Amino acid sequence: GDAGLVALAPALRRLPALGSLDLSGNRLLGDEGAGALVAPPPPPADAPTTMIGALTKLRTVWLNNTQITDTGCFALAAALRSGALPALQDMFLFRISASAASKTAVFMVLVSRRGLRTADRPDSYFTRRERRAWSDLTVLFDLGLVPHE
Repeated sequence: GDAGLVALAPALRRLPALGSLDLSGNRLLGDEGAGALVAPPPPPADAPTTMIGALTKLRTVWLNNTQITDTGCFALAAALRSGALPALQDMFLFRISASAASKTAVFMVLVSRRGLRTADRPDSYFTRRERRAWSDLTVLFDLGLVPHE
């Protein structure tokens, strides 16, 4: 759950080569745990600020079937936008209680990191209803009515 990931996050940061992390199915994992994953590590007392310990090689994270909500997704998107998990390319958010809009916020950061167009979005990120909403959102992007990351 959240407390477990908060406790585990410092240990994960000691694994600089960690490339993927699957936390799927942890029904106790919610917004606080997701935030701990992307939170910058506290700087050591005598050390200069660096990216050491910031999961710089993590490319894929699965957070399917967790309790992450809109709050957690928007916090993830903000942290990613600020440079957290710099190598991250895929974050899977299947069957969570967050809305399509908050999942899209995360996805748009990842799209901008990879230099993809919005049309390159994999359908597996969203339910059928969310894909219809995404189509509407893509039209708004194309018309310039929604700011792109």
